[in-house]
Amino acid sequence: MKKQKKNKLFKSLALLVAAVVFVGGLSFVRPARADKIYIRISPFQDQTHFEANLLNQQILHDLNVFASRDYRDFVSVNISLEWQNLTPWTVLLEDGEILEDAAAFVVTKRRQEKLTTLYAYEHTLGTDGYSLICYRGSCSDSELEEKIRALTIRQPYETDLFSFFSMKLRLTDGIFVSDEEFYAQCERLKNQE
Repeated sequence: MKKQKKNKLFKSLALLVAAVVFVGGLSFVRPARADKIYIRISPFQDQTHFEANLLNQQILHDLNVFASRDYRDFVSVNISLEWQNLTPWTVLLEDGEILEDAAAFVVTKRRQEKLTTLYAYEHTLGTDGYSLICYRGSCSDSELEEKIRALTIRQPYETDLFSFFSMKLRLTDGIFVSDEEFYAQCERLKNQE
């Protein structure tokens, strides 16, 4: 009888340890997730505004590969991420990159000036998102949205325990919003803190 109780206790402890290791392992692999991805598209005011925005950006495709250099054929695309830290340690999200697979229409990407730091179990909007200049050409709104949804971001991150990891973020579930809707969501998140 005592041996059976010992075996049951041993099996219970083994299951508990296995569960803790499994959950802990998952948080090592993916310590944070992007709960929501907000995408805003804005036209340029004039040629000067367009050219000023080209400065100090990471060039993905030279302007010469596009049919036009007119500011009306380009748009500014801002991608902001609402993050959830799933772990009890701090996660630092570094400046990521747009993967080339569907990015032929992306001209530039602004380097992120402020990295996002997520503290234990924090749910917040990223400090600095992705800012792109994209060639629109004759695309309709829905065609442009479809192209943007096909993009993938490689998001590097590190935690208190390890560094030099990355995750891929696909924009397929991105939410297209106006500036007003986006800033209203920022206020709601700020008030929840």
